[in-house]
Amino acid sequence: MFLLKAKAIKAADTRLFAWFIFLKRRCFKIAASFFDGILA
Repeated sequence: MFLLKAKAIKAADTRLFAWFIFLKRRCFKIAASFFDGILA
């Protein structure tokens, strides 16, 4: 029972981390294109 719970928490953690990286990358892309627009 406890092991199952730990596995579920770990899975949720991994998903959250992946989502965080995805958002970070996306924000970086938007910022990069934004700065490109200013400098161009």
